[in-house]
Amino acid sequence: MTFYSDSVNTDGNRVEYTHAIDSLWLKGVGNDSIIYENEKNIQSVNLTLKNNDTITQYALTINTIQDTITIYHQNNDIFVSLECGCYTYYTIDSLTETAHLFDSIDYVNREIGRKTTENLRIFW
Repeated sequence: MTFYSDSVNTDGNRVEYTHAIDSLWLKGVGNDSIIYENEKNIQSVNLTLKNNDTITQYALTINTIQDTITIYHQNNDIFVSLECGCYTYYTIDSLTETAHLFDSIDYVNREIGRKTTENLRIFW
């Protein structure tokens, strides 16, 4: 998930650019572990989805404003071998957010596999 801002250039076209976040707090909803605690200059975060559920939630706090992102997804277990077991591949169905912080969230890639890729863009 990458943080973006956008503007309109002199030609009237939308221009997207990455936006560094100051003072990011991030944690999974339903567990106690904090992923980021007052981190500075963050442009993207790597999030995992639950492989034992089809709903994953994260609470983000930037400065003093909190937003919750809920990701609805499908889990597809792919058997590799007896030694390696299986990997879970995900498909994002939809998402919601509480709209306190963000203007919009765009999907870049709804399919999530083993490679780290940009899947979501969050716009301020």
